[in-house]
Amino acid sequence: MQRRPVAAAEHTVALLLAAIGNVPDNHASAPAGEWRSNLYALDQVGTELAGTTAGLVGFGAIGRRVRRILRAFDATVLVHDPYTDPSARTERARSDWTSCSNGPRCSACTPG
Repeated sequence: MQRRPVAAAEHTVALLLAAIGNVPDNHASAPAGEWRSNLYALDQVGTELAGTTAGLVGFGAIGRRVRRILRAFDATVLVHDPYTDPSARTERARSDWTSCSNGPRCSACTPG
């Protein structure tokens, strides 16, 4: 089976954009016969990515691609990956790395 990290990253960001942009709610209103002329009003379109902070758990091929895409939207991206050696992080990315606040015994961050 061929791995497709680019497709997975793009799909991840597409789902994120749909969720923060209220796409499911706005789509559901159309078949219900509603047409809101204020659809693009600030309170209807949801949150914009620019200026927001996103958190990624995992920085493999998919996580790196998602980070690149989100940065293109001018979002700040925090990354946590318990499997990545801190000395292998690039200087540019080092400031965006974060530690789990649950401590070193966190079940989500501890291998095995």
